[in-house]
This record gives sequence, C-alpha cells and structure tokens, in this order.
Amino acid sequence: MFNSEKQPPVAVFEVVDSNTVDNSLSRLFYAYRTFRPKGLYLIVLDNKYQERAKKLLENTYPEIKDKVEILDANKIKELRDILNKYGDEIKKLINLGK
Repeated sequence: MFNSEKQPPVAVFEVVDSNTVDNSLSRLFYAYRTFRPKGLYLIVLDNKYQERAKKLLENTYPEIKDKVEILDANKIKELRDILNKYGDEIKKLINLGK
C-alpha cells in the first residue's frame, strides 16, 4: 500500500491461493528487508496452507516470524460483511469520545 512514490508501503499483503506459500513468504521477507513496513499479512484462501506457512516462518524466515500475521480469507470476508451491515453504527460508537 503505497502512499506516494516517495514513501514506502505501510503494509504488505500476500495471498496464498494454491501451493504458493513459499513464494508468498519470500516476497514478504523481501518487502520487510527493503521497506520495513508496519504490517506483513499472509492471507490464506485454504486453511491447509497455514501449517506450512507457520513451519516456513519458524525454520526459513525467523526474522519475520513474529511480524507476519496469517489471516484466513473466510474470516476477512465475514468481517467485511459485518462492517458493511453495521458500518454506520460502528462509526457512531468510534466517534463518541471525539
């Protein structure tokens, strides 16, 4: 997510859609070493790849293992649906103290 041409990305997302766990983690590692983003996210479309991702982070990419958040695509969709349904109410609650 680039803010402009001159600023590094604030967060980097990779989507694992088949057997691409290795490549996705390699790209996240490169992004971390190059840009030092605040967030590194691996979005897994199928839960069977989560274990492989965790093992690779532990053994191959220990430098980023505590920085990568593994997200389930179904949970993201569920959250999106909730935000779409209750977005106005959430905004009102967030702005109560302002």
